[in-house]
Formats: sequence, C-alpha cells, structure tokens
Amino acid sequence: GLSPGFHINYEYYVYKNWGFMIGLDMSFTKGNFSGKNYSDKYDFVDVEGDLLKFTYNVAEIQEKNKLAMLNFPVCLALSSKSLYAHGGFKIGVPVSVKYDQTLSGCDFKCDIPAYNTTITNAKALGVGDDMTVGYNGKFSSSPILVQFTIDGGYRFKFSDKFDVMCGVFFDKALYRMRFKASQDKDNVQYSKNSKVYDFLKTSGDIPAQLIHSSVLTGKKITTGERIANGIGYTSFGIKIGVCYSTYGKDYFTNDGNKSDEIPDVKK
Repeated sequence: GLSPGFHINYEYYVYKNWGFMIGLDMSFTKGNFSGKNYSDKYDFVDVEGDLLKFTYNVAEIQEKNKLAMLNFPVCLALSSKSLYAHGGFKIGVPVSVKYDQTLSGCDFKCDIPAYNTTITNAKALGVGDDMTVGYNGKFSSSPILVQFTIDGGYRFKFSDKFDVMCGVFFDKALYRMRFKASQDKDNVQYSKNSKVYDFLKTSGDIPAQLIHSSVLTGKKITTGERIANGIGYTSFGIKIGVCYSTYGKDYFTNDGNKSDEIPDVKK
C-alpha cells in the first residue's frame, strides 16, 4: 500500500564521480493477508481433569499488518553532472509491528467424551454470540532484515550549494521475516505456561475467553504447519529530497576562482 517515509543521508565522493553514502531512514509499510476456510482442532483438559476436544472453522480471515522499520543504508554513490545513483545494502530494524484482524463465519464445537456430550453453542464455549469477531495486537520483538537497495534520479540545482533530488528507489529483503510466538509474551494472544500455540484457542475454565494470534505467528495444532511462513519485504517508490553540498579545495583554482571541472572531493 501507499505509505510515507523519510531519510537523511551523508555522501562523500572519494574520487570525482565515485564515493559512498551512509544514512538513516524510517519506512512505514502496510500489508494485507486474506485466507478462507481455515479449520483446526486441539485437545484441552479442564480443572476437573476432563478431556475437551475442540474443533473450529473460520470461513474467512482478514488481517492488516502495519510495519514501522528503521533502516541503515550503506551504499556506493555515483554522480555524473545532474544524475545520481546509489546501490548497496540496508539493515532494517523493525520498530513496531501491529495488526488488525477480522474473523468471519466462525463455527466452534466441543466434544466431552467423559459425558458423551457435544457443545456447539458459541456462548457456552466462551467465544460469544457473534459470527464475526475482531482483534488487534502488536509484537514485542521481530527479526532484523538485510535488504538490497538501489535508487537514482536527477538533481535540480538551485544554487552552488543546494539541489533538489528527485528519483526512484527499490528495496528488497534478501530473506523472509519470520516471527516467533515465543517472543510475544507481552501480547494478549500468548497463553502462559503452555507449550501449545495455535491460531485460535480457548483458555482457562469453560466458559473461557478467546485467545488468538496473528497469522504471522499462528500455526495448526494438527499438522504443526505455520499459517504464514514469513513476510517477503519489498518497498519501492518515489524519493524527493534537498541536498546541501560542500566542496573541497580542488573545486577552486589557484587564483581563488571556481573551476568548471568536477571536483575530486565533494560531500
């Protein structure tokens, strides 16, 4: 989705047109997940020692993920007259990852073998009356990304020291982000003292509150399969910035006048 970002860079040209660039930028990214006909089952033992066999089906899952990431680019820099380009790598540190989730068409069932009883009433199972439920949450920690990055464009010169840079950029993670449920102990969906971590479950005595997780961490109890193996991060768009330039002594001739030649050193 369309999202903003800001950046600050420092360029140092070691020899004429060639140099390097380091910087700091903040990017805000949105992603959407959609899934249909999700089902799972798991066993639960209540405080009386009775086995409860839960089964649930969700007709549709909709989740919006919001990622704020701090990036540290280290790139080679190329400048030729009014054109510029950078290429290299970025280290991305997720600052905040939040999600909003909606489950539609929820169907729950609980079998109690000791009493030869099946409960299908959602309220009795502690999950409420609504067929549609919504959640939101955030993650306390997440993986660090290494990204390949390139950008380039045109410099519009306004004065000897100020330019406006207009161009495009492309960032691509070299691997997929994978979130771990064990890192989410601060979240409402984390079930304390439990080795079981699935997408949707009841917790405590019956009736119980509904415990949920993001699709980024959830997995099926029956197969151990993760709902989402990871996030493939890609970001591209338009970059506009203001450039302040200072030149070394090679920019001036012996008589103190400016030279028409490209300087050897430029910041």
